[in-house]
Amino acid sequence: MPKLLYAGGRLDSVVQASGVLTEMNNGWYDNAYSDVALNIGGASARLFFSDPASAPLLATYAVGAGHSLFFHMMGHAEGSTAGDALVVFEDSSHFPWFRVTIGGQLQCNTGTGSAPVWTNVGAAAGAISFATNVDIDIKLDIDAGGNLTALLAYNRVAVVGPVTFSAPGLTNIASILLGPTSNTYGASQLLATEDWSTVGGHVKTTRATGAGAHSDWAGTYADVSEVITNDSTVNQANAAGELQTYPMGNITVPAGYVIAGVFQWLRAKNDGNSPANIQSICRPATTDSISGDLPGMLITYVSVGARYDLNPDTSAAWTQAEWNAPVQMGFESAT
Repeated sequence: MPKLLYAGGRLDSVVQASGVLTEMNNGWYDNAYSDVALNIGGASARLFFSDPASAPLLATYAVGAGHSLFFHMMGHAEGSTAGDALVVFEDSSHFPWFRVTIGGQLQCNTGTGSAPVWTNVGAAAGAISFATNVDIDIKLDIDAGGNLTALLAYNRVAVVGPVTFSAPGLTNIASILLGPTSNTYGASQLLATEDWSTVGGHVKTTRATGAGAHSDWAGTYADVSEVITNDSTVNQANAAGELQTYPMGNITVPAGYVIAGVFQWLRAKNDGNSPANIQSICRPATTDSISGDLPGMLITYVSVGARYDLNPDTSAAWTQAEWNAPVQMGFESAT
């Protein structure tokens, strides 16, 4: 069964793996879908897959033998070295096994997980320029013997592969690392699926637009919906059981497309005292659908999230009209 594993694109949807991640709104993204791009320059960002069966919570998931991993992003690079890593596919131990460089070269790890040796697979894409926004799609087929088949496409056209190679140490892919690069590239519309092509796919970012049905927390929608993420403006709860919701921006679903799912991403922390946890709220109409505690909360800002593959009011796929009603999203403080 095809699975949506991840959708994101802002700072709150990734884990900072190295350096200092920032966002930029300099046009290195498609503004019909995104409002910023991640600045992968001298830094790296990691994204994790989650199991649709765990919704609304994000339980870790790995793509294993007999399946195909698809990854989609919009990329823009100026001045980055061709041999730098664009995207790295990692197993559940964060060991790297397959990557694509800025220059469009596919490489597999023919060493070990802890001591990778990068070996070219096929010819580099070459002529494609990253000086403009480029839709990038990568497909990786995994079999039980460590034999892999990879394909790289730019702007919906295959530029490398399909090409088959061997990486015997690879048994699963559970996360993706963006970068690091010696200079800068912008990344947006991040999407990962299992056995479901991402070619032509899009990730739409929406943000809070005003006051909602619940306003127990100190702060307003403007504190959590900045164009560039700003950790100095916040919503804050001082007791458990406080609810905060906001109507979300509208979407336009192109003809022939479906809404595969909704991911809610938050940057959150606690101060080491109660309330120490946060829960997600999805309110399609007048009923609050509230998750359990979102795992991973710390005393420093971290990315936490939830997913709603189906409208919780109808238990059916989302429609544009339902989202634009508008849906309210938010959070509840918990002990």
